[in-house]
Amino acid sequence: MSQEIEKELFFHFIAPNRKDRFFWHIESKKRRRNKLFDDLRDIRHFKEGLCKEVDSPVEIIKFLKFEAKAKTVYIISSEEAYDATEVNISELQKNDFWSADEIIGFDIKSRKGFFVNHESWFYVLG
Repeated sequence: MSQEIEKELFFHFIAPNRKDRFFWHIESKKRRRNKLFDDLRDIRHFKEGLCKEVDSPVEIIKFLKFEAKAKTVYIISSEEAYDATEVNISELQKNDFWSADEIIGFDIKSRKGFFVNHESWFYVLG
């Protein structure tokens, strides 16, 4: 787990008055597991204009490949197998990746990312 990357992710995407709450969540494994995604589900926490709903994972992958020009993304996920990992964009095309309840990903170079919530609502960030 890289708290530096995670703090960078929340610094870029979360509204200024809510950042400390997310930094606090990632400092503890228990809060991270139990509270982080509860708060992320409310997209009002994201900076205005940075969170755009899309229809599918395919649109997220296109966004990352063509707009962000990302090769890999850092992942925070409710699925332990993917949490706190760096994933190649080609891995995102595998269907089992999208079966995780919730995922937020971040390309550190482009400062763009994505979020998928537990109701399979898809968002691009950036």
